[in-house]
Amino acid sequence: MTTMKIKAILSDFSNTLLFPVDREYRGSLNSLYNQLKDSVEFNFWQHFSWNQHLYRQYQQFKSEGVKLYVFTTGSIQADKALTEKMQLFTSVFTVASIGNLEKENSQAYLEIAQRIETDPHEILFIDDTQLNIDAANTAGLNTKLYMPGLTI
Repeated sequence: MTTMKIKAILSDFSNTLLFPVDREYRGSLNSLYNQLKDSVEFNFWQHFSWNQHLYRQYQQFKSEGVKLYVFTTGSIQADKALTEKMQLFTSVFTVASIGNLEKENSQAYLEIAQRIETDPHEILFIDDTQLNIDAANTAGLNTKLYMPGLTI
């Protein structure tokens, strides 16, 4: 990132920062969460794991003055088990909170850029889905496709 000045990082949540403990699980983390959360014996960390590697990188960027945001489709990030970790982020945007603009729609990223008052070219978007990366690129954001072990 030596050639670009990044003022904000916009991060996906599911399968980027949060993963299922069962690595064979291929469904939506929000769906899994909604199936489990009302169970009396539900323990968040028995079913989900946190990406400490990426989180530490985000902490470093924040210490350098970069603002951090999450863009997600669901609400799993609001679970009380994540309260402390989510404090690192300035704000969380959901599809619903930006007028139901889906992540595959480049307008979603322009809307977020406007709301955070940051030029799209000064935002780095990290996501695990190529379609979302393509939409963010179309909107003018810098992008990185998340893969395990990603170093920003």
